[in-house]
Amino acid sequence: MMRPMSSSGDSDGGRAGGQVAVRDGVRIHFARSGPRGGTPLVLLHGLSANAQSFAGLLRAGLDARHDVIRVDLRGRGQSDQPEAEGTYSMPAHGQDVIAVMDAVGLADAVIVGHSFGGLVTMWLAANHPARVRRQVLIDIAGPAIENPDIVRLLQPSLSRLDREYPSLDGYLQWMSSSPIFAGAWCDELAAFYRADVEALPGGAVRPRTRLRTIEQCLTLGRREDWRGLITRATAPALVLHASGAFGPPGSPPLILQAQADDLVAALPDARLVEVPGNHMTMTFGDNARAVVAAIDDFVGAGV
Repeated sequence: MMRPMSSSGDSDGGRAGGQVAVRDGVRIHFARSGPRGGTPLVLLHGLSANAQSFAGLLRAGLDARHDVIRVDLRGRGQSDQPEAEGTYSMPAHGQDVIAVMDAVGLADAVIVGHSFGGLVTMWLAANHPARVRRQVLIDIAGPAIENPDIVRLLQPSLSRLDREYPSLDGYLQWMSSSPIFAGAWCDELAAFYRADVEALPGGAVRPRTRLRTIEQCLTLGRREDWRGLITRATAPALVLHASGAFGPPGSPPLILQAQADDLVAALPDARLVEVPGNHMTMTFGDNARAVVAAIDDFVGAGV
């Protein structure tokens, strides 16, 4: 069983020290907080995000009762960025999560995945069912219904990658001006985007995540048989959906209501809960309290 190792330079708001698990030479960074006797929750972030994207859930009290482990998926946050082709497959991400669980001595856990992290969660539930006690799927779609606007809606977020910004303040100002965050920018979002970047000479910053990493994740993820996989993800599931506009007023949500309904219908054992905000803001600020309440209720139902 792997032992976690301390990691320096962790951007975690002072809440918990960073640790790493190593699998096949790749260092996977994670942070742990909350009571060790609480229900273990392993949190997996979205496509181009990092573990700090769950800061709002911690502020709302998620780790007051639960043993919370937030993972930086490979290529994001403080985790290593392997260069070889094919290293960002769904099995690679899933095995990294198992390595983190082994490192802290967890035989199983409630896996909580937001967006892309929700896909990793379902992959784990289908392929390693003994390791997934329950699954919480935050704003992801079912297999049958497509949102034709999704590429356009994601473009502003992905356009930040592979760019340099003259200063951290400039980067934060640019992100906070996005219509995605209209009226919802808060300290936790600022902390998330501070953790998003690395410092360059002269005070400039650049997002740590590379666009080629995201492209590999999407390309390799599409190779999975999601219809078959979802039917094998038998662990009880909580599906959280946010219907807020993902962009200027009048924009559709990133995940359509029909897509959320489709996922609940496809999973063997699932319930749907609507929460306020949009795909990004649902886990921050006041909206985070509704997410934490839903998770508390769902986890408590299984004790």
